[in-house]
Amino acid sequence: MKLPQLLRRARTGARCKSCVAIVLMCGALATAQESTVPLKGNLPPAVARAHQLGALDRREEIKFTITLPLRHRAQLEALLQGLYTLGHPLYHRYLNTGEFTERFGPTQADYDAVVTFVQQHGLRIRNTHAGRTLLDLVGSAELVEKAFGVHLLRFQTADGQVFRAPDAEPSLPASIAARVAGVIGLDDAVHRRPFDCIGSDPSYGLTPSDIKKAYNLDGLTLDGTGQTLGIASLSDYADSDITAYEDCFGLPHVPLQRIPINGGASSTVIECALDIEMAVAIAPHLDKILIYHTDSPNSLNMLATIALDNAAKLVSISWGAREDLLSDQERDSENNDFTWMAAQGQSVYVAAGDSGTGSLVNDPASQPYVVGVGGTSLFFDKDSGYLYELAWENGLVGGGGGVSTVWPLPTYQPTLVSPGSNGSATYRNVPDVSLNADPQTGYAIFYGGRWQKLTGGTSAAAPLWAAFTALVNQQRAINGAGPLGFPNPALYYLAHTSRYAIDFHDIIDSNVTGRYPVVPGYDNVTGLGSFNGANLLNDLRIDVSVLHVDGSFLGDFQDGTPANPFKTVTGAVNAAPANRATLIYIKANTYPENNRTFNKKVLLVNDGGGLVIIGQ
Repeated sequence: MKLPQLLRRARTGARCKSCVAIVLMCGALATAQESTVPLKGNLPPAVARAHQLGALDRREEIKFTITLPLRHRAQLEALLQGLYTLGHPLYHRYLNTGEFTERFGPTQADYDAVVTFVQQHGLRIRNTHAGRTLLDLVGSAELVEKAFGVHLLRFQTADGQVFRAPDAEPSLPASIAARVAGVIGLDDAVHRRPFDCIGSDPSYGLTPSDIKKAYNLDGLTLDGTGQTLGIASLSDYADSDITAYEDCFGLPHVPLQRIPINGGASSTVIECALDIEMAVAIAPHLDKILIYHTDSPNSLNMLATIALDNAAKLVSISWGAREDLLSDQERDSENNDFTWMAAQGQSVYVAAGDSGTGSLVNDPASQPYVVGVGGTSLFFDKDSGYLYELAWENGLVGGGGGVSTVWPLPTYQPTLVSPGSNGSATYRNVPDVSLNADPQTGYAIFYGGRWQKLTGGTSAAAPLWAAFTALVNQQRAINGAGPLGFPNPALYYLAHTSRYAIDFHDIIDSNVTGRYPVVPGYDNVTGLGSFNGANLLNDLRIDVSVLHVDGSFLGDFQDGTPANPFKTVTGAVNAAPANRATLIYIKANTYPENNRTFNKKVLLVNDGGGLVIIGQ
């Protein structure tokens, strides 16, 4: 290339760079001239109970995340209601990977506008997210303060905890604030922790065969084949520990895959090994276990990645923090991720905690789209198997139940809270279910190159419930059905029926004298109880559609729901899916048409429950 051409290219490149600089400068001026809007709900509650120690070093680097809100929230809630309502046309028709983002995620234009804003303020992007709900950033305290109109300070609580936090809610120009839900991570006031407990007995504890015998799984041939389970962990694990556990009990080596989030977890503790070993104990032929791991400040990124991947239909979480310690925006951002997972048919089980009941409940176990898992004390005989269970409740140690102060009563819980339980008819009750968690009746766990003392905690109960659901999904796949998805609607539905006494071990314990008695039926210490494995699995292995017929219905739109029933039985039968049994519920004074041949798997009953006819 000749020298004049090189010079012309150089001048053109310089002009292009100048143009980019001018565009960025003009954008910065435009946002600087806008009025700013404070983003509510980002300050941690600890700030109100602490005193200031002083300002941060302005050079200190702050890692944080901007969260963006979901779109069309009303439509999303309607979708979820349909996905988990028997008989609804959308029942269990889950969204595919990527579909949630396109329908309900922030737009690309909104995401790009936020990216442009942070770049104009000198903040560096650590990670972008394909789901567009999170933007991970890093910048000096000085740049952060200028971008969000705050002062970053050190605070100290009365009990001596020192933490970083802004002195006010972050503010943004109105056009950017309209695209942002929250700014998470400007503070480090909350540290999530695992809910494992170590007992005093050095014996091996419950083995995989013991667990199966105790919970009525020992007669099953199901083993998790075809299923992928995900573990959201705040620590790493040693491969040799898992192999030693599997080899000791003659289990196959389940493929494990680490998925580090923002660099991964910085430590290896018993929690992650416990989660993995409990999963392989009852589902030893899982196709894969995905271990998403990170440090506590990055848990939002981890949850969003699990939802975005949609690779694990079973998810276990064994950590948390007191619900009231988190900022509103942090809880809401978690809720977005769990809503996302529910829409895709992912089942999420979360340890409820180990601080007993009566104190405030833990997040994320109190989130409405997860199954909160509490703890029991199992009494078991190696010959006869299950004897009974009591509540795991011993002073300041126990299964972590109670009532949320944040989330309203979900649609699956009304009328289930037992009289005398002191549960709430207004707010979410925790836990939903339970399983053995008492370290004194705990499990054999191999960690750190040796067998540990008896290990328990709801950290053991959550992965066991997730692994049990892997068996359910395996059987459902054999039957041609999709995954169970968010389990609570199905579990609470069964609790309404005579199957409850068959499918669950209902825990009753008159020795518990705390705020929440352990009474027949649902209670805030043990939830619905522990699973009676083969029985509950049998009732979760198929879907039954429900369609309604009312000959006196005057509306035009008919979809078989109670609000818009079909006017004729023929209409209902025609709408019934060919691959699933259907219950057709006929209102009084409505009759099947004469000479109607039913060539689908339908069961017709009248509104009093009497059998009318069975179709083949």
